[in-house]
Amino acid sequence: MVDKNKEDNFPVSQKPQEIQAPYSFKGLLLAVVYGVLLLLLLGGLLLNVLQKRNYLQDQLASHGQDSATSLGLSLSTVAKEGDWVAASSMIDVIFDSGAYSNVRLLDSQGQVVINRSAGLHLEEVPDWFVALLPLDTPMGQSDVISGWQRVGTLQVRSHPGLAYRDLWSTVKQQGALFAGLGILVFLLLHLLLKQLLRPLKNLESVADKIAHRRFDVELPVPSTREMRSVTLAVNTMASSLRSIFDEQIHTIESLRKSALQDSVTGLINRETFDKRLQANLSGEAGEGAGVLWLLQIKHFAQFNEVHGRAAGDRLLTEVAEILRDELGAVVGSFVGRHAGSSFAAFIPGCEMSHAGEMADHLLLRLSALEAFQGDQGCITALGMAQCRDGDQLTNLLSAADFAVQEAAQLPKGGWSANGREAGSAAETAKPASYWHDLLRDSLDRKGFVMNFQPVVAIGKAATARSGDDGYRVVMQQVLARLPDAQGQHAAAEFVPMLNRFSMTSELDLYMLEQGLLRLSHHPEDSSLCILLSVQTLSRDDLAAALTALLHQFPQEAKRLYLECPEYALQICWAGVDVLMQLRQRFGFRLIIGRFGTAGLPFGYLRDLSVDAIKVDPGLIKNIEQDDGHQFYLRSIVQIAHSQNSQVIAVGVERQEEWECLVNIGVDGAMGYHICHPQSEPVHFGE
Repeated sequence: MVDKNKEDNFPVSQKPQEIQAPYSFKGLLLAVVYGVLLLLLLGGLLLNVLQKRNYLQDQLASHGQDSATSLGLSLSTVAKEGDWVAASSMIDVIFDSGAYSNVRLLDSQGQVVINRSAGLHLEEVPDWFVALLPLDTPMGQSDVISGWQRVGTLQVRSHPGLAYRDLWSTVKQQGALFAGLGILVFLLLHLLLKQLLRPLKNLESVADKIAHRRFDVELPVPSTREMRSVTLAVNTMASSLRSIFDEQIHTIESLRKSALQDSVTGLINRETFDKRLQANLSGEAGEGAGVLWLLQIKHFAQFNEVHGRAAGDRLLTEVAEILRDELGAVVGSFVGRHAGSSFAAFIPGCEMSHAGEMADHLLLRLSALEAFQGDQGCITALGMAQCRDGDQLTNLLSAADFAVQEAAQLPKGGWSANGREAGSAAETAKPASYWHDLLRDSLDRKGFVMNFQPVVAIGKAATARSGDDGYRVVMQQVLARLPDAQGQHAAAEFVPMLNRFSMTSELDLYMLEQGLLRLSHHPEDSSLCILLSVQTLSRDDLAAALTALLHQFPQEAKRLYLECPEYALQICWAGVDVLMQLRQRFGFRLIIGRFGTAGLPFGYLRDLSVDAIKVDPGLIKNIEQDDGHQFYLRSIVQIAHSQNSQVIAVGVERQEEWECLVNIGVDGAMGYHICHPQSEPVHFGE
């Protein structure tokens, strides 16, 4: 079983603990204001209803008394003591109108002789409303007089049904009106508060960006005085921080150029060139195969004496520009000023025959410069050496320098590739047709296999290599291997041929598919990192191809790192943009590899959100002896951490390099010092 405490992803930057407030400021304002508004509306409704009820009660009392008086006068003409038949008929006519709940006639002795009453059942008015708002209906009363003699007493009580219907109708109408007004006021208040409090939401967003070192923000200035002053203060702070950050990046870039670049031509200096070439030759990715150029301008010292140093510097700059222009389209190539009037260039994946054609074109352009005109002008001597992975740098430089000396013997200069072999690899090199058939067959039958090299975390718990238990694996770098009858070919052997035959993209997608399958079958494994080449990132159907694979493994995609080389940002930005969009959908992590080789100002990390960067091995080799590279790497760590990106050192081969990287503060490392590639993922501590 795997010790999961030792295998994990890089820790995510911790945000300040969020306090979950039970209420929002906007919610509290709305609650208070709407509560007061509701009380006012309910109070107004209640007051109107009570006034209406009092009015109806007065009307019922007046109606009852008026009816009793009128009916009493009418009964006086027909009423006789002991004979109430006519009176009863008259009372029935009045009562049947439904306007009265009770009509009684009492004789002179106070005994009820006629009594008519009706219940209080109202279909239109709910019973709870009747019980909640009872109407007091007083009894109207008048004497019945016959021949100047009181023969009885008439009592009349109006029926409250009509009054209840009127009161219920009033409650419904005013309730609907007040409810409508309440909703309208609530909506208007909600919109008003949303508009007034929008600057607070913007302030929250800006504060979060500033916390992540993103200072390219500016808030719109609101119209309210209080929010306006706060917003202006935040904008001023963001602008000041942005200026400080930009100045810091500018300073670091200037120091980087001083340490790594030639001040006259802008090319990388000799030390940087040699380290990058050595890293290519010793790497696992097959980037050491190619051709090394050494170019020397003969008679440059005489040119300087005649025309002055300024003219000499201009000539060097012109030559550097032509070299850059000639090799700019070759992916992975780099050019440097080696010494004085000497330049060096490495052309990856190039055969000597093609390099010769490129040299002819280069020399033709250089011969057109004014400094190379005439018999006394400068001449160019260019020497070439074939490079293969595993070659020794000193042997290659000697072979190329020998070729330079041969070219210098030509009357008008030129190029030569007749130097001695850099190594024995050339003797066993196989023809291109062999590689084409082998690679095509291996891709068709899915014959490539995966090897794994761990990327481990660097921290206080791993400051020294004290046995396997000192490492915590963050991810496994996936490396392609090609088995055949002679054994397994490393990527360094077949990748140049893959590039030559435009098969790299097929291999990338196959390795991605195999990596996702591996993650699905082995949930105990740590994350896998898979490199995507420029050829893959340049595909028109990149989004569709990646989506088709990632859609099949949605959970495994979250344990996946996809790596693209830094120079892809210049060559195929559209492909990198596709990765950024798919990352939001599938949740994989994005790494920029070969960091520091594209010559880009690393301020781009401020605008490009990546999870990690892998520093080129050329910057790591012998770093404990190079103060300039140490300063540069510290600056990279500082900028990357400010953008929540991790820094991984690639090509760590010695304990001294490891200890230096620990002091610098990088987050992870991989290389032979930690572990060589293995056929199965390495789990330290098992």
